[in-house]
Amino acid sequence: MYRVNGNRRSRRGVATVELAVCIPAIIALVMGTLECTTMIFVQQSLQVVAYETARIAIRPEGKNADVVSRANQVIAERRLVDASVSLSPSDIESLAPGAPITVTVRAPANRNSAMNLRFFTNSLQTTATMNKE
Repeated sequence: MYRVNGNRRSRRGVATVELAVCIPAIIALVMGTLECTTMIFVQQSLQVVAYETARIAIRPEGKNADVVSRANQVIAERRLVDASVSLSPSDIESLAPGAPITVTVRAPANRNSAMNLRFFTNSLQTTATMNKE
């Protein structure tokens, strides 16, 4: 016959120590994963803002005020904090058809962080270029 009771108590202590050692690593891994997926979402949101803004800018009847309005609307829908949009060239109303319009969208990573862990400290940026219709 085997004695199980004495063996079981010593294993409980080992399991507790293993859990105490592993839990911080697991929590850091989960929080880092959440932060990375948040930054991927922010980058994708910036791409959506750039694309939607460029679509308005390339229209023949496109005006700067309409472009800014659409950009602010998409930024609000995506809940981006401190995002900025710039157009190149800045006056799109006088452009000839076929001229390229570039929309650049920037947002600070630390202001759009889910947990403010400071993993990402730089700005995220994306551009979209389309030709005037």
